Amino acid sequence: MQSTLEQQQQRTSEFLAQRHRLMAYLIGLLGDAHAAEDIFQEIWMRLAAHQADDIQNTNAWCRAVGKNLVLHHWREKGRQKISVDSELLERIDQAFDEDDDRDRGHRNRKDALGECVKDLPDHSQSLLDQKYTQGLSFAELSKSTGKSENALMMTLSRIRKKLQECIERRLQQEGLAL
Repeated sequence: MQSTLEQQQQRTSEFLAQRHRLMAYLIGLLGDAHAAEDIFQEIWMRLAAHQADDIQNTNAWCRAVGKNLVLHHWREKGRQKISVDSELLERIDQAFDEDDDRDRGHRNRKDALGECVKDLPDHSQSLLDQKYTQGLSFAELSKSTGKSENALMMTLSRIRKKLQECIERRLQQEGLAL
């Protein structure tokens, strides 16, 4: 179990990592960068003051608090269509949640790829590095390895297939969707 200090540090880190997305969300809703900054600061203060360990997803929690503060802001400004705006906010929240899920999926796949590459033999890692990191052409690879371009294409194709299988296996083992 994490200590309260560790939880606060983790929340702070997550909050700061998502600063630009949260500000874009708020500015998009409000159309006013100054009001969005005020609400952003209020979210930050509420997050820092929140002592309970019931926050499962800091980003979603911050958006929910932000949404409520935006609604409050609109009420104070005298807008009448709060129910329609609430419905719109729910759809925007869903879009952000789906985007968060896609980001997690990409990170999970990227992490799995990194682990799978480490599991490859050194010569396969070297070939991947030369082709994709250094950007060597097949002709250049052929000169450096002494293999034909066709043989190199087949080798890289097999390596990519092994990597794909490894990634899928790792994600399934971790219970993550592809």
